[in-house]
Amino acid sequence: IIRIEDVATQEEMNMALRMRTVEGKHVIPVPTLEIKKEFSGYFLHPLRRFQKNLDKVITYAELISTSTAILPPPPEITIYEEYTKEELLSLEINTFGFYLTESPVSKYKGPSDINTKELKNHYNQKIHIILVIDNIKEAITKNNDIMSFITGSDEYGSITVTLFPDLYKKFQKLSKRDIIRVFGRVERRFDRYQVVAKEVRILGQNEKK
Repeated sequence: IIRIEDVATQEEMNMALRMRTVEGKHVIPVPTLEIKKEFSGYFLHPLRRFQKNLDKVITYAELISTSTAILPPPPEITIYEEYTKEELLSLEINTFGFYLTESPVSKYKGPSDINTKELKNHYNQKIHIILVIDNIKEAITKNNDIMSFITGSDEYGSITVTLFPDLYKKFQKLSKRDIIRVFGRVERRFDRYQVVAKEVRILGQNEKK
């Protein structure tokens, strides 16, 4: 258990209270040095501990800012098990709309896989690329078959992957956040490069039969 008084000064706690009252922002009055001691490479670490103890810290700051008598004892900060790597990545994409620490595709990349930034260097060539699915849009062809346009991203950006009906029939269970390895040809439509898929493989825990 950590006491808030051990890691934050009176001035820092008062500042946190002012920011909450005036600006409507919730701030944990913990010095940067204290955070860096436990920083493991993830932007939000240790977020769960902050979330679980936030009310205690704010309540204490309010009490000491209005107290003219003996100050109440500082709250005890309870240590909680931190979020897993996967949970942190999910929080990042859901909160900010992009990944802050790393893309979930990074661990799957091999020497033959290119990234979205390199796509233009492979125009009209066959490539392998690993993406996390951000969106899936279906369309009906003239023959009443279903094809799809997948928006996928990696560490460097996002692209569109086209799946024609014969291939899409095999992958209609694809969904957002699935990680896929795409083999296909790089084409250019208007001013944007895209990939027309020849093969698709679902990777990792998202693999579906």
